[in-house]
Amino acid sequence: MRSTAVLIVGAGPTGLTLALELSLQNIPFILIEPLFTQSPNSRALVLHTRSMELFSRHSSLVSNLLPLCKQNLGLSFHINKKHAFEMDLSRENMGVLDTEYSGPYFLSQSETESCLEKQLEEYGGRVERGTKAMSIVQDHSGVTVRVKQIRQDGYEESDEEEIRCQYIVGCDGAHSMVRKSADLKFEGSAYQSDFLLADVKLDWEYASDRLTLLMGNEFMMCLPLKDGVYRLVLSIPNSKKEDSIYGEAKDDAPTLKQFEQAFERLAKGEVQLEDPPIWITRFKLHHRLADSFRNGRIFVAGDAAHIHSPAGGQGMNTGIQDAINLGWKLGAVLRNERKESFLDSYTIERRRVGINLLKGTDRVFEFMATTNPVYLYLRNTLFPWMAPIAFKKGENRARRYRFISQLGIRYRHSSICRTASAYYGPRRGGDRAPDGKIVLPDTQERTNLYSLLKGATHHLLLFSGMGRRAMDAQELLETVGTDFPEKEQNWLTVHRIVSEEKKGGEGIYDEAGILHERYGFGSEPGYVCIRPDAYIEYIGTMNGLAEWKASLLLRG
Repeated sequence: MRSTAVLIVGAGPTGLTLALELSLQNIPFILIEPLFTQSPNSRALVLHTRSMELFSRHSSLVSNLLPLCKQNLGLSFHINKKHAFEMDLSRENMGVLDTEYSGPYFLSQSETESCLEKQLEEYGGRVERGTKAMSIVQDHSGVTVRVKQIRQDGYEESDEEEIRCQYIVGCDGAHSMVRKSADLKFEGSAYQSDFLLADVKLDWEYASDRLTLLMGNEFMMCLPLKDGVYRLVLSIPNSKKEDSIYGEAKDDAPTLKQFEQAFERLAKGEVQLEDPPIWITRFKLHHRLADSFRNGRIFVAGDAAHIHSPAGGQGMNTGIQDAINLGWKLGAVLRNERKESFLDSYTIERRRVGINLLKGTDRVFEFMATTNPVYLYLRNTLFPWMAPIAFKKGENRARRYRFISQLGIRYRHSSICRTASAYYGPRRGGDRAPDGKIVLPDTQERTNLYSLLKGATHHLLLFSGMGRRAMDAQELLETVGTDFPEKEQNWLTVHRIVSEEKKGGEGIYDEAGILHERYGFGSEPGYVCIRPDAYIEYIGTMNGLAEWKASLLLRG
């Protein structure tokens, strides 16, 4: 029998991201996957800004991903063959400047997985392919999992092996056997439309640098990939068969002719599709959410925990954040820095994200794929007039961008995130940590704050404040002192951020005071404790530092 701290079932983007997080946390794990190779056919195509921010914590992951991405596509809406609305999705146009990245980034899921696996190999980890979990039994001290090897011809070997772990995480998709073993409910229903999907070379008169949405009495999305290839997604009448929670429907095989006919109804001009397509399939969609993301020592993440419409490209990115949220918490518990009950915060934080995600994607899906004739008429008539008005205001664009990019996710409701009583700035405990430009004291290198927020530790940012009450770097260190609990444990990295008034010495220079402004420390010094997943755990002014120190004694 082999043993490990964490067994990860499923080596898609969620499972691979969890393996990377546990590697950063220096936690032993085994990652198993029944498939011998990655699927060349990818449903997920989008990496959002927040995912890139969090991926930047790894040594070479972002630098490997970016050259493969098609970036900064705009949106182009067409209704009944007429141009309705155009929108540039760059962060500058959307009014979101507190991040280094300007998503969305488009690349295939298989390419994303390859980059994640390459980074894992650099850390010394690997995927155990051709290995299938057969049974899961948990007890008070751990989990026993029986696994089988799968031959390349698809047959199972007769012998089984046992793996003993302290925790198991199901990243094994919508049909998750881990979720079923944990007896977690997966409640929801099917959407009213089915879809045809095709990856095909396309020649037409529409712009090749835009995600084009064609609407009329039906809906088709046209996303440019590489070398003239487009991902086409077409809504069709609902299948009556309910044999698949998420995957290919069993009705008549789709044909390229169906797409050609749809283009005749929805697009202007001649559209040439190359036959045969690279990939074509029919699939149905459900929206479902697990009633909990945890049962004892068993966890679920990604599609094993929530499935929904692909509107907005949220699915893979949500699984990535699930994995990072759970990964650092498992590390803290397994190192005995936190009590076992601390892991309850995973469901508390991430399930609410799942609820909001289903609500948001359902609204977008209903807008795009509705078959209600009254709603269709209103949408097709009013949208060309209303969209320019709705997106004219910068705050409206920013709010929608933060939802789509997942920069707007926050955990203010979480009991492990707090705001000091005397702090009245724009940030709160549970908010995403904003980024900004800094200058390092030793090298005078100009970089961004997130370049410091790496590794397994929490990060304590000490802000000097601006004006006559500003502190220099030494005063900040003396104010924090050496008496706070757990000092000798390597769980915290301290950074001193100084304004123009205190520039020089050992402080990290905040260019133009932008970070002071974003964190709400204009006139007085302050502190921010940032979690490994780059969310604010505690924030306050320096005169409320005792509140944070006291909270360390109560950490569960």
